[in-house]
Amino acid sequence: MKKRLFRNLLMLGLLLVALTVMLSAAYTGEEGCLSLNVNGRDLQFNIDARYDCENDHGNTYLFSGRKNDKLINVQARKPDKATVVPIAEWQPGDTILASIEISNFNCAKPDGKACGTMNKTIKTTLEFSADDFCHRRRGSSDALTFKMEHIRGDDVNDCIYFKFYCYLNALYELEYHKAGDPTCKEDGYDTDWYRCPLCGKSFSDMYGKNEITVEKKLGHDFDENGVCQRCGDRAEAYIYSSLTKEKTYYDTAANAISKATAPAESVHVVSYTRNDPITINKIVYLTVANGVTVPEIRMESFSDGSTVGSSVKIDNYGTVKLFSSAATVPSRYPGVSYTNYNVTERITAASTIAVQVMQISNKDSGTIGEINIPQTDNPTPKVQVTNNGGTINTLTGYPENVELRSGTGSYGTITTAAEGGSVDSLLNKGCYFYFPNGGQKWVNSNAGKTVSDVIVSSAPFTVKVNRDGTALTASNGSYNVEGVNVGEDVALSAVFTSNENGLTADESKITSRWYYKNESKTAADGKALTLNNIQYGVYDLIFEAKESTYGFTTSVSVTVNVNPPEEKTAISLKTQLTSDEYTKVYDGTTKASEILPPIEFQLADEREIRIPADCYTFKAEYASPDCITDNKIIVEVTLTEEGEKYYTLTDSKIEVAATITPYDGEWYEGEQIHKVFYVGLNNDPIESDGYPSIGKPVLKYLNLIGYLFDSEGRPNRKVLTSEDGFQYSFYHLRPGATKPDPELDELLTADSVFTYPEDGYYVYAVVEPSLNYTGCITDSNSFFYVYDDKYINKPHTHDEKTYTDWNGSSLSIAPGETATRYLSGAQANVNVELALSQKKTLDLCLYNKAVHVIGSSYDQIYLVGGSTLVLSDCRKTGKVIGSAVASGSGGVAYVKNGTLSVYDVTLTGGSATTGGAIVVDENGKLNIYSGEISGNHVTSGKGGAIYIKSGGVVNIFGGTIKDNHVYSGNGGAIYVEAGGTLNLYGGTITGNTASGLGGGIYVEAGGRVNIQGAPVVTDNAASGKASNVYVCADSSTPLLTISGELTDGAALGVSTDASYPVLLANREQDYSAYFTPDDPDAFVLFSGSALTLCAKPSATLEGDTLTVKTGSNYKSDAFVLFVAEYAADGRLLAVHSEKITPESGTYTFTVQPGAEIKCFLLRTDTYTPLFAAFSPKA
Repeated sequence: MKKRLFRNLLMLGLLLVALTVMLSAAYTGEEGCLSLNVNGRDLQFNIDARYDCENDHGNTYLFSGRKNDKLINVQARKPDKATVVPIAEWQPGDTILASIEISNFNCAKPDGKACGTMNKTIKTTLEFSADDFCHRRRGSSDALTFKMEHIRGDDVNDCIYFKFYCYLNALYELEYHKAGDPTCKEDGYDTDWYRCPLCGKSFSDMYGKNEITVEKKLGHDFDENGVCQRCGDRAEAYIYSSLTKEKTYYDTAANAISKATAPAESVHVVSYTRNDPITINKIVYLTVANGVTVPEIRMESFSDGSTVGSSVKIDNYGTVKLFSSAATVPSRYPGVSYTNYNVTERITAASTIAVQVMQISNKDSGTIGEINIPQTDNPTPKVQVTNNGGTINTLTGYPENVELRSGTGSYGTITTAAEGGSVDSLLNKGCYFYFPNGGQKWVNSNAGKTVSDVIVSSAPFTVKVNRDGTALTASNGSYNVEGVNVGEDVALSAVFTSNENGLTADESKITSRWYYKNESKTAADGKALTLNNIQYGVYDLIFEAKESTYGFTTSVSVTVNVNPPEEKTAISLKTQLTSDEYTKVYDGTTKASEILPPIEFQLADEREIRIPADCYTFKAEYASPDCITDNKIIVEVTLTEEGEKYYTLTDSKIEVAATITPYDGEWYEGEQIHKVFYVGLNNDPIESDGYPSIGKPVLKYLNLIGYLFDSEGRPNRKVLTSEDGFQYSFYHLRPGATKPDPELDELLTADSVFTYPEDGYYVYAVVEPSLNYTGCITDSNSFFYVYDDKYINKPHTHDEKTYTDWNGSSLSIAPGETATRYLSGAQANVNVELALSQKKTLDLCLYNKAVHVIGSSYDQIYLVGGSTLVLSDCRKTGKVIGSAVASGSGGVAYVKNGTLSVYDVTLTGGSATTGGAIVVDENGKLNIYSGEISGNHVTSGKGGAIYIKSGGVVNIFGGTIKDNHVYSGNGGAIYVEAGGTLNLYGGTITGNTASGLGGGIYVEAGGRVNIQGAPVVTDNAASGKASNVYVCADSSTPLLTISGELTDGAALGVSTDASYPVLLANREQDYSAYFTPDDPDAFVLFSGSALTLCAKPSATLEGDTLTVKTGSNYKSDAFVLFVAEYAADGRLLAVHSEKITPESGTYTFTVQPGAEIKCFLLRTDTYTPLFAAFSPKA
């Protein structure tokens, strides 16, 4: 009996364990079971199926026990039949979609073709309907069903019956409610009951099967103070009617907002204890009362889509932690006004509200912690921010979305978020930044990205204008004096007034003047101007005032309108007294009007007069279009029909001395962007005598081309001949030079022939000055590729190899064989397919060509099957130009299983997600002997130039890897994966960057870096900081392996993710001088046949106690901590020393107050410092 009981208990325990495992397992869809996380709960969806053939052979069960039968996904379809959403978003009225896959199956008793093996896969989506799917628990017995007919064909009456259910749990768990009468806030029922949180239906059972009708909650009965007479709860808000002067209380602010009708009714929040935001989705007047804290007021779209009515108005007398808006608010508000009287901690995203007017005001002693207005594409006007009397700690925004208005309140900091912008772009027109504690100055331009401790104010003073002591009325900031008759005196005077914030200016610091619009000369100094015996003309005046203390300038315009006279006014042209400014650059024409000041007239008494522009025309031309001496401008004025009504003109023609200067090309901001002349290729000899080659005369291939003006002022490109009158000579730029120097370069004569310089043939011209054009030395970028007939389509030899010509077309190499080729032909750019396999070897000399790897199968160099590619260039100028490869790996080359060797070639232009230039895979090898890898990048990934995968090997003997970038990721130049190997025997890695770690090299834990010789890895950066060789620590091995002797010239920056001290490398020799930590607070220590990366000691000084902490870096007695005290005049006052011992990492010393302290860490054998002296941190 006991044995049986024990056995039953054991079986029960095993059953419970199995059930627990079953419920907690994650089902992936196999056998019709799929686990999904729905609303934070892991639910198991099941589908069962049974196949029935037409021959009554019994049932064939699918899914169960069949791993290839899968429930792939469960989703919901909206009633529109088009929208499909995740099952978590299912709502009553939606259908349920179950995506399934069933593989081939047999009938239970197959009989002939009609019910034999089903040799196909059924992949479809089943659709089920159930409005109680949210709360109804189902199993196999009450599952949702679906029948699929004619499985084997339309003429076969077979079918599959499906059952679908959510095992053990429903989509939502029912909410439990205890039995009881209804209360103010809760519905009631005479027994315990349950409610679905989604559809709101109520049930007497926890399985959602027996629906009941509960008694509705009573609601609060608030008194005149907002206290419920039944339960004692306080109302959150009340609605105040401006018509009836009555208050109506509501349990929640949301209910009050939903009931209120603005502008006659306003909502007042008087109590709020919840963490939910108050949502504004309609036009409402809202007030937060003093003492009330609201976590968030959020603007959202209109619930009814309305866009009419008054603006939203929010007044905060309490504390609002956040005033914000949803990600976007498409419904357009007429306006939003937010006024803070007490505390608002943060305002953000307000510009996403589509409004006609958006205003944020801070009043009285109110405080706003932060305002952050992001940039948005919404059709929103600028958010207007006004600070009157209070404080706004920080404000950030874009000039397109923020407008700061004048007020008396202070700002802690104001920042423009626009890249490269100035914060004054946020100011409203006429506003300034006033710095009350920074020199009392006003600024409204070039303020920088951020200003601090400021008030947004109007100008320190404004200007008003009087005529004959009577104030004039301004219109749009300007003044007009009307009704003035000829012969009257007009006395104008300016008056200074303080701004509305009471910020005054000392008039003794103000200088002022009157002048005519569009003219620089002064009409009168000071505040007064009198126009005596005024005549009919134009009197557009500007009054300008400059304040020296603030550096502030303001101006107003005044127009005096004179009534037309009955008699004509006699005028004449005023003689020009100087010709200094009357000059232009040669343009081939006699036009002069563009360089003249306004035509000046005078009265008979020689007073100046300005007449309306429609009263005259003029013609101004140079006597000669050339740059001759004693040139002049002839100006002739004619009165128009309108002018003859009011004026008589004598002396209508004057001559002004003027000059034309020679043309000197085009300039921009002080730099010449192109010259008048340049050297071009003469195509006639090419057509008749072929391309330039060794031994041919040079001059016949050259043309001098100039941009010469015609009589209409149009610059035309022209090949110059001796008939054009220019004197010039051609020069050959010396090999290796970058700038022309006629004293050093070869003057080309009729006897000059093409030679074979290392980098091609560069020529330029020296053009002597002429009458209308300045002389110049043309740019030296005119390049001629010079051919040598003995190399054109003929074999050539270098590096003890003979290379035969290849034009880049299809090349046949037998498996295991080697082809040695150079790229031939006249084209500088060649499209080549470089994909090798089957142990083929191609030794390719680029021969100064730019190679674009374009093939039918691969858009990169692709090496597999033990193949080998050797890239070289006897001219040392060839390039392989990569691209954004489709595979995403290796923008120039993918060495999958083979060897790539590089000599004197540049690999550039690659873009990929791993290995901007090269990926070296398992069994791949890359050898870099010379040349360059530059200008490659990874947008988001690893290895801007090279990515070394596990099993891959890269050997760097020489060459340069520079200017490669990873814009999001690690390893600006090289990324070494765990299991990959990088051998640094030489070469330079510099100027590479990464956004993450390892601007030069990033090494995963388990990756291997061997160093010997004189490699250089310096001046690389990651995240804006020095980062050269970054190694992820592996506890079992040093960071690096010094595999051979390091020699002079070796230099490597190093860093790691491990805590100091960390073993850098094992070595008997002291190579610490060749390694520089990227971390300025670290150093490399050689001790005990090892190089260790250690943290530098730190020192602090409190009173007369100096504390130096060395940590656990130096657990030996081989070092001495040396402390020196110095007087202000440099005298040594005292010294202290301590041996570094294993027992202590902290050392204290008593020092003299005020002494300068310097600390040293010295070796005991040589007393030399391990690094520079350090001082106590402030």
